[in-house]
Amino acid sequence: METRIHPLPLNKGRATSIAEALRLISEGIQHLKRAFPNRKFTIDGRLVGDIREIITALEYDVNLHEVPHPKHDGQTSDGRNVQIKATFKDSLTFWTIPDYYLGFGLNEDGPFEEIFNGPGKLIYALSESQRLRDEIAISADGQAA
Repeated sequence: METRIHPLPLNKGRATSIAEALRLISEGIQHLKRAFPNRKFTIDGRLVGDIREIITALEYDVNLHEVPHPKHDGQTSDGRNVQIKATFKDSLTFWTIPDYYLGFGLNEDGPFEEIFNGPGKLIYALSESQRLRDEIAISADGQAA
């Protein structure tokens, strides 16, 4: 059985479009912070969630669920369930052990990177070795944080 979710053929136009949108979002947030320094203007989970799903739909062999599911966000063409996460911060999290986990690091200057692509049980094994309890965080280098 495959241990990774297959990316779709490279399409620089899609990647450039996503990178440009992320850069513009960050630029807008910085503008608001300068204008209203007493507010944080953090990106909420819904926006980040929508971004991660668009990246996945455009770049990977994953069909997104139309209705949210608690453990998985989509399914590969060969039937594997996938949980998708993304962050602008230093770590990714999950609360259940998904069949497969696809995690992205989003950069304020636009580009995004795949941080983890593999079985959820592997993340769980990494976290067990660190004895994390409620939240399992995987850093950008793929090690349990």
